[in-house]
Amino acid sequence: MASASTSFVMRQLLRRTAVVAGTTLIVGCSAHGRPSLPAVQLPPASASYTPIVEAPAPQLPLVDPYDDLLERSEELFTEGQSELTLGHLTAARGLFDRAIDIMLAAPGGARSDARLRTQFDRLLGRINALEILALREGDGFTQTVTESA
Repeated sequence: MASASTSFVMRQLLRRTAVVAGTTLIVGCSAHGRPSLPAVQLPPASASYTPIVEAPAPQLPLVDPYDDLLERSEELFTEGQSELTLGHLTAARGLFDRAIDIMLAAPGGARSDARLRTQFDRLLGRINALEILALREGDGFTQTVTESA
């Protein structure tokens, strides 16, 4: 009886080994009158392996933190020019001041980045040129208050 259980255990061991190794195994024992076990056919290990490829992360557009600052200061300067053309000198001066204040409020100041520094210097130069022209014509950016007679 010990040999029958030993051969059964051996067949089971061989079957498991064959499954793990991926080979065909035909096990049978005609000496004990048992039918042969069917052949086990496994696909080759490389055929069942499909590598998982992750899609690359989408590239986010690079955002310059100073774009909004530069754009807003330019808008304020343009509004100030419009007010100056209309003769609203005090309003123009206020808009020019706000354009400069936005640049000064940038993280690190108006001279912390090359683009900020260039825009700031350009802005100051244009405002100074406009003020010099206004000084030639009167009191600069000071509106003349008319007094009633």
